[in-house]
Amino acid sequence: MRYLLIHDLKRTIDIKRTLAFGIAALLSLFFFVQFFSEDMAEKRLLETLHIGIVDNEESQLSKMLIDSFKTNDQFTSLVTIIVGTSETVGAEYDKGHLTAVITIPPHFTDSLLHYRNDALDVVLNPSHPIQSMVLEEMLRSYSDYIKSVDAATYGLYKTLESHDYPREEQLQINDLYSVEMISMALGRNRLFSYTLIDTFPSTTSIVYFGAAIIVIVAAYASTGILPLYFGDLKTHCLQRHLTIHTSLLGWVLSKLTATSIHTTLLCCMLALPLGLYFKLGLIQFGLLLFQVFLVSFLFSAITLMFGIVLKRESTATIASSLIVFVLGLVGGNFIPLPLMPKTLQDTSAFTPNYWAIRTLLQTLSDTQAANPTVLIWTICLILVATLFSASYLKHTLKTGGIRYD
Repeated sequence: MRYLLIHDLKRTIDIKRTLAFGIAALLSLFFFVQFFSEDMAEKRLLETLHIGIVDNEESQLSKMLIDSFKTNDQFTSLVTIIVGTSETVGAEYDKGHLTAVITIPPHFTDSLLHYRNDALDVVLNPSHPIQSMVLEEMLRSYSDYIKSVDAATYGLYKTLESHDYPREEQLQINDLYSVEMISMALGRNRLFSYTLIDTFPSTTSIVYFGAAIIVIVAAYASTGILPLYFGDLKTHCLQRHLTIHTSLLGWVLSKLTATSIHTTLLCCMLALPLGLYFKLGLIQFGLLLFQVFLVSFLFSAITLMFGIVLKRESTATIASSLIVFVLGLVGGNFIPLPLMPKTLQDTSAFTPNYWAIRTLLQTLSDTQAANPTVLIWTICLILVATLFSASYLKHTLKTGGIRYD
């Protein structure tokens, strides 16, 4: 197998193309860092949201409403509130300093107490699309709580009315419970314990996209195993290897290893400047390359499996490229996973791209060691795909079902 691997490496690795790719990647990353380093060095994927509030009611209840948000630690960790007149807040919005302007209309809190449900006037900044989306979902969650309070107090009010309570007593009880329940809803952060969700480590956008680009390059470069595989079929090299009793599994492993080494060299051109930029240690950088090798091996095994099953190089190339694109789209290579809808985030956990990006992020961010469970599952998937490829190829050779363009 050693001579077969050396032969496959010579066929796979093109020094000129690899160097050209590396130089292009280095130049692109150099200019990217130079022009955008100040914007991306320490910024998170989501910055603090700045909201302007115009209080046209100026009552004790409206002030209590605003203060309840200001004293909410979970809310203020993500949102900064600026209260002012429509002129001052509007000026800040026009300068692009605010994500949104919320105007409290006159008699707003009174409408909450008496079920008129006057709406807040919310203006979102179109130049802050991501922050606006997050803020919209946040405000909708508070709206749902207020609606639940509205339903509960209205039910209480109707109960009092059905039991012939005096009108004044009905209003007093309604006002009392409305204020108490609205205050409780707005301060719901004090009612629950909070558990940190273990998804992705806190990171900057350049680290995330650096990991995502490495994974997608590894995935697409792994499709290079198809010309290697079908080239051996066209030249009858596989048949000659089998006549000298070369192991079919060894032949498959040689193709997978050669493609993975070539893919790792390509990704190394991208990983090297990232490693220097974030001052990764030698062991940490070696771990990063090992993870890239495993990712490349997995994608190469999946691609080879499609090539063997579909039997035509053109069909296998189109199918594998399409699958890599879909996995990249769902797995977070093009859109950051923390910004995806919850349903899509749950779906992405079933893609290898999700776990590859997550593992590389942990290595680049140096937040924690690689998850051994992910490593075990990756090796198991590689073994399944490899053994299936060798077994199905053996069956195909016996039935003479291989075709090539």
